[in-house]
Amino acid sequence: MQVDWLFWVSIAAQCLLALLGVAMTLYDDWAKRSRVPIVIVFSCLLVVGIVSTNQQAARSAAETSAAQARLSASLENLESATEDIARLQELTTSLQERLLSSNATIEQLSRQGINTVTGGDSFAYLSFPLFGANSGYPAIVHVGDYPLYDVKARLFDPVKYDELASRQPNNKLGNLLAAGPTLDIGELATHHVWTSTKAIPFSGSERQDFNIFFSARSGFWHQNLSLRRVDDNWVSALRVFRRDDKEATPIYEKIDSQFPTTPSGEVDWPK
Repeated sequence: MQVDWLFWVSIAAQCLLALLGVAMTLYDDWAKRSRVPIVIVFSCLLVVGIVSTNQQAARSAAETSAAQARLSASLENLESATEDIARLQELTTSLQERLLSSNATIEQLSRQGINTVTGGDSFAYLSFPLFGANSGYPAIVHVGDYPLYDVKARLFDPVKYDELASRQPNNKLGNLLAAGPTLDIGELATHHVWTSTKAIPFSGSERQDFNIFFSARSGFWHQNLSLRRVDDNWVSALRVFRRDDKEATPIYEKIDSQFPTTPSGEVDWPK
């Protein structure tokens, strides 16, 4: 611990002055005889006291100024640190936003990659662009942004099934398989149309209905297809459903303008 000599010198000078005053009061004769020395000593002690007091005041002022400077520097450093913390928080927030954006981009790219491999939400439907003598040449039309793989379509003719069932009522599985052909399409590129040179026979000359069941790597869906002969030309109406765990959801519909409808404007879809 550092000793403050100026403080003790000031105290000593004041004490000596007090003692000198007491001595002058008690020993008046001595004070009169020693007037000159007493004045000199008194003056010296007074000067020492004043100087030490002034020096101590100056040191205190310097220490106070230094403390204020240190406090000001500390406040500036604190302000600078606060600004640095704010910038760091901004950088952290920006980094988090970039990470979230990167995660979203990665997720989107991953989803696109998976959809490209599996087929995603793409589907296909069957139509007959060409007709023969009471038959039609099938075409499978791709719809969607992703290619389809391992595509198969099984056609079911309800009229033909009823005819087979009336002749062979105990052969349900055989009747189902014989009620329409199965088309093995394979890979179906985006917006591509698969065609066949083999005609599919119709069970009616004026009306033909099919239920078509599709399977692919991406899942299953089914289609209703109704054909009607109008003015010696075949017109069609079709709709496509994708089934989830609860119900079938319509995802596509296409009806020719000349296709006949019920009085209420509905299509008589195959059952």
